[in-house]
Amino acid sequence: MNIYDANSFKSHFLPTRTRAGLFLLAITFIIFAFPQVNDPDFGWHLKSGQMYSETLLIPSHDIFSYTMSDYSWVNQTYAVDTFYYLLYRWGGQTTILLSLFFLGVAIMTFLVVFPRTFLFALHNDERLFAGLIALFISRGFFGVRSQVFTWLGFLLVILIWNHYKKTHSCQTLLWYIPLFFLWANIHAGFVIGFTILGFLFFFDIIDQLMSEDFRQWNSRKKYHLLSAVSIILFACASTLINPHGIRLHQDIIRTLSERNIYSTIAEWQPIVVSSVAILPFTIYIFSLILLLMLHKQERPFAFRDAILIIIFLFFAFSSLRLIPFFILISLPLFARAFAKEEFFLPAMMLFIVPSFLIGAMYNKPKNIEHTSPSITHTQSPSSYQSVASDRDIFYAQAPTQALTYLREHPMKGNMFNDYDWGGTIIWSFPEYKTFIDGRMSYWRLNGRDIFKDYSVIQNVSQDWDKKIKDYNINWFIIKKSTSLAAVLETMPTLWQKQYDDESAVIFVKK
Repeated sequence: MNIYDANSFKSHFLPTRTRAGLFLLAITFIIFAFPQVNDPDFGWHLKSGQMYSETLLIPSHDIFSYTMSDYSWVNQTYAVDTFYYLLYRWGGQTTILLSLFFLGVAIMTFLVVFPRTFLFALHNDERLFAGLIALFISRGFFGVRSQVFTWLGFLLVILIWNHYKKTHSCQTLLWYIPLFFLWANIHAGFVIGFTILGFLFFFDIIDQLMSEDFRQWNSRKKYHLLSAVSIILFACASTLINPHGIRLHQDIIRTLSERNIYSTIAEWQPIVVSSVAILPFTIYIFSLILLLMLHKQERPFAFRDAILIIIFLFFAFSSLRLIPFFILISLPLFARAFAKEEFFLPAMMLFIVPSFLIGAMYNKPKNIEHTSPSITHTQSPSSYQSVASDRDIFYAQAPTQALTYLREHPMKGNMFNDYDWGGTIIWSFPEYKTFIDGRMSYWRLNGRDIFKDYSVIQNVSQDWDKKIKDYNINWFIIKKSTSLAAVLETMPTLWQKQYDDESAVIFVKK
């Protein structure tokens, strides 16, 4: 073998720095991206999808609870719920196809659309590295969840706009019409798409007005502007084409204006930097600051980009679920800092390896240990130890043994259930109407505030016993560690403890 052949063999088969880096990053990406279904709300999403696919009907009122059955329920994710159920059924009543599909969504979002939107000037290994960082920081919010489509839609809005600015063709903007039509039928996050689109359009007009006088614009430029505005308005109008019509938009406004969700629902709450749950984000913020200090910018920082990053940084600190949008906006700065050769290998050693270990530690679902429950009923405790592997349970912290007990000992009358367990009960026990579940945090009707009433009973606040009478509650399935469980146990003449394990307890009215 001559020297030329040896070099040819080496260049094609031996792992170079780039190939080794790409291989390591690709494997790490797949490990991080492969999602498991562990969402307390997934049960009601799946049950909704089953109902839509089998009946082809979308109910106008809530059908899953007895407390708000007259509420005009707007399911903002009806289309994707149906898709979930079809994948679940085609996958042999398992979630494997769902997980594979969302792995594909992760690849599309972080490795295809994200690089084409922001990182087209970087090399393949640097693009993959940036996509992995984006996924890692957002991993706590990523999973089999419809909000992931909003991340993809968010990037597509910017990608289409960038192409429009490059080609100066309004035909490019026509892609916004099908994009927002599909988005509105999948997830309510299309609102953030219009937010970023409005921001980009506003700054584009400002730039043009600063560069030349509007009165000197020729008719062609004015027609171009009018065409762009018309297309964007048509894109806005396309979101009205959904089963709920204008009620979808009204429901989104109610959701965003409801203060309860910002103070009580974890993913809507403001960020706390010391929290372990957002440790990757904290690492990213400090790493970004450090790299920007070390890396000299070769070109001036655009004022528009600076404003955009500041706005989404404020959003990220205001609500946990908005962190991924700041990551997608700011990560190009982070990635460009690694464009120089000397930054890549240290980053591999100092960031990826620790990140992998931290991710494996903190992103692992916390399963409840299933030990033998203490049953006050006459049945043997061994009868209730087999639900841990039941594929109908999609939430790791669901009361699996208590649900097994309910299968064998059906309850009668109105139930009071834990908020996080509502989705599991809707899927596993459709014959039971829930008191509350994850859809209902902002529902109010005719003087009833269901989440407030739930909190009063759950926290044993003033008039909690009156609320029990008002809703005619006959039995409870609640977490054992709550104040409510402790108080009910002190009232054996009114409430009999029928089931008890280390995580759940069931009380029945005497």
